[in-house]
Amino acid sequence: MVDCKLGMAFLKAAKELNVRNAMELGAGAGLLTKFLTPVVNHLIAVEIDVRLAKYLTTIVEDHSNVSVILGDGLHLLKSCALKVDAIISNTPYSITGPLIASIVKSNVRYGILTLQKEVADRLVSSAGSSNYGRITAFTNIYMKPKILSIFSPDSFYPRPKVWSALLVLERVRSWSSEESILEELIKCLFNQRKRKAAKVLGKCVEDLNLSLEGLNLVKDKLKDLRVFELSPNDIYEIFMNLVAR
Repeated sequence: MVDCKLGMAFLKAAKELNVRNAMELGAGAGLLTKFLTPVVNHLIAVEIDVRLAKYLTTIVEDHSNVSVILGDGLHLLKSCALKVDAIISNTPYSITGPLIASIVKSNVRYGILTLQKEVADRLVSSAGSSNYGRITAFTNIYMKPKILSIFSPDSFYPRPKVWSALLVLERVRSWSSEESILEELIKCLFNQRKRKAAKVLGKCVEDLNLSLEGLNLVKDKLKDLRVFELSPNDIYEIFMNLVAR
């Protein structure tokens, strides 16, 4: 990140959400870190690169509310070892999918992220649209995504080939490890996103050893809907019927 306007957008988002404790994943050289320090009580800045982590330590040495950790932020997030209000990240595009899934499963209240605009558009898309897919359904069951602003490639170095979006994820439902099969169900369904939902669901129920009784209960409600026309709430309701019996 080399754009101060983006830094101010992060600061504004964290302030408006009243984020008190946060983890910055992939803090790098500390530009975003500097923008966040005035608005949070405690910031855990995680960086995997040894040289950048050492440099970051010198950059924030005058900020008592910042702790620098050398390590893999994604692994740290998955461990649920840190109790924070928000995960904040100028996200490396290569880890976008795993990061979003890990935020969902961490039960952290907010995610404030820069993502490829294409990915952000997918996350906020509606059921039935061409952008609506597996990551949309899974994320929206647990989090409400909102695009705050769009930034050009000039906001970053090295300069990417695509535009980016600053996006907020806000928790709407708690994740439970008992619902891990839901992720598999969504994957199974969206492998055939344009086919009739009732037919695809029947195969998924069989493959995942879910309740046939529950399947019979929801089949009539699906009518002639295609998989990509099922809303996140539809999918969650179907899932709850499949595991409740």
